[in-house]
Amino acid sequence: MFLSETCPHCPQVLLNLTDLLKAGDLASLKILNISHHSRQARELNIRSLPWVKIGPFEIEGLSRAHEYAKWARAVNTIEGLCDYLKLLLETGQLKKAEYVIESEDEGFDALLTLVADVEANITVRTGASALLEALEGSQKLEQAISEIAGMLKSDKANIRADACYFLGLTHNPVAISMLQPMLRDGNKHVHELASESIEKLSLFL
Repeated sequence: MFLSETCPHCPQVLLNLTDLLKAGDLASLKILNISHHSRQARELNIRSLPWVKIGPFEIEGLSRAHEYAKWARAVNTIEGLCDYLKLLLETGQLKKAEYVIESEDEGFDALLTLVADVEANITVRTGASALLEALEGSQKLEQAISEIAGMLKSDKANIRADACYFLGLTHNPVAISMLQPMLRDGNKHVHELASESIEKLSLFL
């Protein structure tokens, strides 16, 4: 946790985190005064206090006690990473979301979960799509062909359309056979994207 002697909310947040430590929800608690660690604060791009990091989750500004408890319980879970990526995408923090995907073992799996989430809002879906687009032609995306192809079975046309588009980003012609049945999809957008991806993947044969 980063705090300062002039921050009006820091004492309460410190108390909340101390309670979590006492309860065993946190393994340790490191407190840094930003006045003495300004360079580290700049490196972390800290813009407001209090600033708390629990596992991979960065929480800036004042949050309620139950929010810190929620993030503490979510450490090392894919559900927690999904919730955190949603938060980052909803607040326009695309670069930070990209870092989470790259640095966390289950970060990419969390991203795939988001793009297949029929209840995700348009902001989250758009951000998640942009993150996958940035991985075009990568080994990570190629290895996810089976997971992406699973989205083709969705009863939601927008999910099937996204899957067609994402399979084209893999650059692996293996996905052509998975896309061919989608040429007969009842939704025009789906079969158009399937056709475009098949044409794209044919260049890699």
